[in-house]
Amino acid sequence: MQDEHKNTETEEQSFLGGLDVGIFKYDVRVFLISLRRRLPFLLLIPVAVIAMTITYIYSMPKLWQATCILFKTAPEPEKENELSTLRQQFSVDVIKEMIRTKDNMRAVITNLKLSESLQSLYGATSVSVDEHNRSMINISAITPDPQDSADIANELGKVFLQAYEKMRNRSVQKKYDYFSRQKILVMNEIKNLEAEKKAYLNKHGISAIALEHSKHFTELSRLEEKITQTEQREYALKIRIRECLEKMQKLEPEVKLSYEVTAVDDTALVMKNNELDILRQRYTDINPKVQKLIAEIKALKKKMELDKKEKRPAGKITYGKNWHLIHLEDEVFAAQTELKSLSFTLIKYAREKKELEEQLGHLDKTANEYKEINRKIELNYDLLRKLDKGVTEMSLALTSSVSDLRVFEKAEPPVYPTVDKRRKILVMGIMLGLVLAGVCAVLLEAIDLTIKSEFDVEHVLHVNVLGSLPRINEVKLKKFYSAIQIVFTRIFKNDLKEHHKKVLIAFGDVEGGAGKTFFIKKCIDIFGPMEKKTLYISSCNELASGLLQYKINDFIYNDQAIDPGLARENNDHLYFLLDNYSYIVPLDMVQIEKFISYLDDYDFIFWELFNFKRNEPLFATICSAAHTTVIMTKFKKSRKMTLVNCIKYLKEHHVKNIGVVINSVEKRYFGKNI
Repeated sequence: MQDEHKNTETEEQSFLGGLDVGIFKYDVRVFLISLRRRLPFLLLIPVAVIAMTITYIYSMPKLWQATCILFKTAPEPEKENELSTLRQQFSVDVIKEMIRTKDNMRAVITNLKLSESLQSLYGATSVSVDEHNRSMINISAITPDPQDSADIANELGKVFLQAYEKMRNRSVQKKYDYFSRQKILVMNEIKNLEAEKKAYLNKHGISAIALEHSKHFTELSRLEEKITQTEQREYALKIRIRECLEKMQKLEPEVKLSYEVTAVDDTALVMKNNELDILRQRYTDINPKVQKLIAEIKALKKKMELDKKEKRPAGKITYGKNWHLIHLEDEVFAAQTELKSLSFTLIKYAREKKELEEQLGHLDKTANEYKEINRKIELNYDLLRKLDKGVTEMSLALTSSVSDLRVFEKAEPPVYPTVDKRRKILVMGIMLGLVLAGVCAVLLEAIDLTIKSEFDVEHVLHVNVLGSLPRINEVKLKKFYSAIQIVFTRIFKNDLKEHHKKVLIAFGDVEGGAGKTFFIKKCIDIFGPMEKKTLYISSCNELASGLLQYKINDFIYNDQAIDPGLARENNDHLYFLLDNYSYIVPLDMVQIEKFISYLDDYDFIFWELFNFKRNEPLFATICSAAHTTVIMTKFKKSRKMTLVNCIKYLKEHHVKNIGVVINSVEKRYFGKNI
């Protein structure tokens, strides 16, 4: 039997503070079996938590919830220029956050004369928007008294509506105040200009009728007004051209119209999965071809997962004109064209103005001053008409008090207490109980650092698994002896085929009570019909006086030749005594090999060793001289850490062909993988 795990593999194990991290590897199948075995105990945890949760729920005081519903009317698009647009519109989400302001909450406490604090009122109220109809806003209050919950919800809605209407009319009020003040100022200005005009005419003794009805004077006033309007339009076009040019600098001439992303990996994955299905019809999963293809599929899936996290490049991209840029260019061209037209118009107006001024040049200074006063009066009258219109509109807006919010349904005292919070607590209690049960299951399995499966031997001890033996009193004898034969074949297969002589097999354990004596006798029973002669050497702490003649200590330590017939006198059974001399004087592997060389009559020599912890150097020396070392472990009794230290110690002393047998496996755990 060859050791599949060499000494170099022990260097791959990770150590943290002297503790081998590898001992925390677990077989999933064993974990599920253990979980099923502990299920009645684990179920007590969620049951207890749920019982305590239900007790707590029933001990809670009953809470009553009342809801006041507000309805928000949507603005009509066809009324954009009407009076209602003077008020600012707010979204439902904004209104939801505006309801429970500190001022509103304090007003509710004051109006209802509540004794609770502002924070407690926050906790007792909530505002939500109906999922199916976002025009409905629910103002809810939860209190120990049903009437209080209804009063708080209604009062909060009332206080909010008052503050909301006042806030929405605030901008209208500001506009009304501004227009009123400006109207008074303009009227005073007109009054002063009229007085100045009258005084000016009286001073110079001129009749205003001829000047006011002068055709050239009227045309000049109109021309100046046109010049002003044209210049304003010219200025506005220049600003628009500058804005369009700034936007055009930020835009690309061409944009992506469409693109395609390739998906080659998906096709490759489907083909490899089909190929795997075909191979699995012919081979098992341990076949090298199947394992290689499985590894390729895993690597391809991992690559596809990495590709999903990154932005995959497009396989094909179609570019086209940026129509937004073209639209801006057209708008700039139109504005520049209009700007040129305005420039020519201004030149024309300037020429006409010059001609009118030349025609009016014969008027003296008095007429010019009168014209300036009269122009100011006209401008102020135009401004007064606009202000008067604004005052009228703002006054109507203030007196109308139109609101887009109203009370759709007042809150009423509830008939039944609320159960939402209790349900949440119950669900949280159930989840907590299940989580605690899961944590306990994992912890119980984590702290159980014993050998429970062949997985532990392969991935924790890193040695060969020779097999598992069930408890003889839990299974049928046929199944038990079948397991014995499996282990026997794995130990002696090569030696039986090649007919080796004097093959030393060392049987040991780390903590005792692993059943190595029982197993050795079963192996000897199997050798009986095979005409193989076996010698059984037992290690013992003391020996009866009648058996001292079969002690082999003197033959080993003193290099004495042993009588070949000595063992046959005691049914081929000899003894190695662990006396003080065996502890004081170290045993040499050469001495063991020389002793074995005298036993020519035997094909196999079974040496039942002592506990590893009792004498580690002697244990390792005998194992190093043995052809095969069999470490017996007991199911859920032998500790992983002790076995790891034992295997590591043996490999450091160049012990080869180490195998492990798991004995006394419970029936529920015993199977082809245990």
